[in-house]
Amino acid sequence: MECAAGTDKIKVTPQGCKPVSEDRCASGFMAPAENVTFPKNPLETCCKCKAGEKCAYCLGEECTEAEKKKYVTDKDCFEEPPELETSPPTETSQEEDDDALFPDWFSYVIYIALLGLIYAVYMMTPGGSPFKKQIMIFGGIVTIVGGILLAFVGPGIKLLDPT
Repeated sequence: MECAAGTDKIKVTPQGCKPVSEDRCASGFMAPAENVTFPKNPLETCCKCKAGEKCAYCLGEECTEAEKKKYVTDKDCFEEPPELETSPPTETSQEEDDDALFPDWFSYVIYIALLGLIYAVYMMTPGGSPFKKQIMIFGGIVTIVGGILLAFVGPGIKLLDPT
């Protein structure tokens, strides 16, 4: 099918265009390489816009006839949107606590222990050492950055959900 944006030479399987973000393809649809049937050894291809929808490929608010021919299609190019599943509401506060890798207080303990370690190294460094000032600067940076991270990012490190 002639679904590729800007050309009719690239052929795409029916319903081969999948939704993507508009920063990847202005139409919001892209055909992965496995859905491109011509040419051989294809790459991902941006698809045309759906007929009746605003098309970012067109220069004006409305597409001209030449732009419609090049950038808009009413053919069966687009993957059917998946049906939305409705899930029962869940209690989030308990779930959020269960997803934490460490308890909230653990981040504070690590932060304070790190500052204590830097202070101990600073105190054990001889007075005439050129590293004493560098340790003090490093301690200041750790204090500022750690404080910002704990204040704005939050103390709990969350596990990534692989699904």
